[in-house]
Amino acid sequence: MEKENSPENIGWSGLAKLVVGSLLSIHLLAVFSAPWASPEPSSDLSKSISRVFAPYLQFMALDNGYRFFAPDPGPSHLVRYQLLAGKDVIAEGKFPDRQSHWPRLLYHRQFMLSEMMYQLASAVPEVPPGILPDEVMTKNERKQVILLEERSGALQQSIANHLLAITPAATAVRLIGQTHAIPGQYDVQRGMSLSDERLYQEVPLGVFTRGGKPVAESEPEEAPQDSVSPLQDSSGRTEGRIES
Repeated sequence: MEKENSPENIGWSGLAKLVVGSLLSIHLLAVFSAPWASPEPSSDLSKSISRVFAPYLQFMALDNGYRFFAPDPGPSHLVRYQLLAGKDVIAEGKFPDRQSHWPRLLYHRQFMLSEMMYQLASAVPEVPPGILPDEVMTKNERKQVILLEERSGALQQSIANHLLAITPAATAVRLIGQTHAIPGQYDVQRGMSLSDERLYQEVPLGVFTRGGKPVAESEPEEAPQDSVSPLQDSSGRTEGRIES
């Protein structure tokens, strides 16, 4: 009895250590393979290994290509919104918002939501004007595009429904996607801040009613070519891409 409880006999067997050690090694390799293979650029070897672990990574929600946000994390994506009563804007805001979304975990949740909206919207390929989708896509590809469009539209409508639910006076909400670029090395050396207006580009996502379909908006008239620069508004303020 004393022999069975002696220190030499307490612990895992060699076989148990081998099995657990192997499983942990495979798990660590799987976790490492996601940021190793994505985003681009990445090697064929990293992509091949990541494909092997893809089902496990997706099931465990580990398929994130963070790469520790370096050396180039790329632009971030936000959503700006305007709550409408008729044609009047009665309230506006954006998410994520560092001023209102805190602690940091809440901000991060909002940020993941805006990034998901961007990923779904940008994944839908644009078909050139005058060309039917069936002329440039196979039947299977067309089904995938329709699915992406439905998912993107459903997410945007869900966000609109929430914003309208917490603002009873509003009858519609306008969603606007924002891309926030990172200033380059020389821009920073010249004193450009991270919140400089020239780092933001906006793309309208649509106007949504409560529980309904997006409302079509008439496109604004284009300004004459010789009156306003493509990167400036009527006040002369530069917007869009950063001028060199």
